[in-house]
Amino acid sequence: MSKDNADWRRARLERVVGYVCALAEHYGNRHFPAKIKDLLDWEDHLTVSWRKEPTEGELEFFDAAWTSPVAGGNLGRLEHIVLP
Repeated sequence: MSKDNADWRRARLERVVGYVCALAEHYGNRHFPAKIKDLLDWEDHLTVSWRKEPTEGELEFFDAAWTSPVAGGNLGRLEHIVLP
């Protein structure tokens, strides 16, 4: 992966995280960030690794952010994995 591409992905992931955290804060979900273990943006496929089972609302936060123009209007895949 070129440095420009890596920088672009990092910036997109930062925008997605900001969007998701803003939604969580708006809905009073203060424990949300601690539930996330890792995020991976690879070839327009976002994988969210969770420490604990996410709620339906938390899944919707990522869906809204990943498909938003804020993230570039990405229509790539979104996958959630709950780690043991």
